[in-house]
Amino acid sequence: MPKTVPWAFAAVTLGVFAAGCGPTPAAPTAAVTPYHGPVLTNAAWGPVFQAPGRYIGARIRVTGQITERVPDSHPPLFQVYLDPVTPANPIAAFGLARYAAGSYVALSGVITATRTFHNALGYPVLAPIVRVTSSERITRDDAVDPTLAVTSPAVSARQNGLTLTVSQVQFAAQATRIFLTAVNRSATAVTVDDTGARLTQGGQSLALRTGSPDIHAFPITIAGGRTAHSEIVFNRSRLGGPALALQIPVSGNSYRLNWHDFSFSLAVPAHPPA
Repeated sequence: MPKTVPWAFAAVTLGVFAAGCGPTPAAPTAAVTPYHGPVLTNAAWGPVFQAPGRYIGARIRVTGQITERVPDSHPPLFQVYLDPVTPANPIAAFGLARYAAGSYVALSGVITATRTFHNALGYPVLAPIVRVTSSERITRDDAVDPTLAVTSPAVSARQNGLTLTVSQVQFAAQATRIFLTAVNRSATAVTVDDTGARLTQGGQSLALRTGSPDIHAFPITIAGGRTAHSEIVFNRSRLGGPALALQIPVSGNSYRLNWHDFSFSLAVPAHPPA
């Protein structure tokens, strides 16, 4: 989970509302013309952070991380960073009480007002207030680097009683995420070396990434009769480019069996869906 840092007074980095400071009403303003533009997303959030008062009435569909409940807020109001990595782009949202602090969520809602808060350094920060109409828990990957396109159905290969299946490939702006299932129907334990996997596209190697908390590796050995799952993540691949070539080393603890790398050719979508 990203480390929370104090809010800056500009649109650079943000942080928590100071404990005990709570929200204070914004100064009275002239009547605001309701916003009637398109639904706002993470990609279009920069202008909203700069001037949230212009977007009263806007419908939003965003992802982010819940960091804390705003002190002394009733009903409970929660701080959400729409950019969890920096962190940046905060909103204060009603309707998220069922989630624990630190959760990643996708939410839809309406900006109903703005309100001035004070950060841990005492500076005022004007933030949009959002009435959440729907929400769901998502993974950190979905919040930080959302999936643009997906390929399926599954592709499988088999040797010596071990079946390895690529169940899904997710293509994101910064990453290629590959989901694997291993079913060991042999009488011996095997090692599927997902950390030694290699991925190429058109002869260009894509580096293996290890920084996502969502990554789940196979156990060191998979016993006979057991099933295991893995997510391996590489750098971004090019949508519309050549097929991906995936190689995964495998070995076993029986000298009677010979093993070779599993090899898969994985289709690449032409472009993200409209």
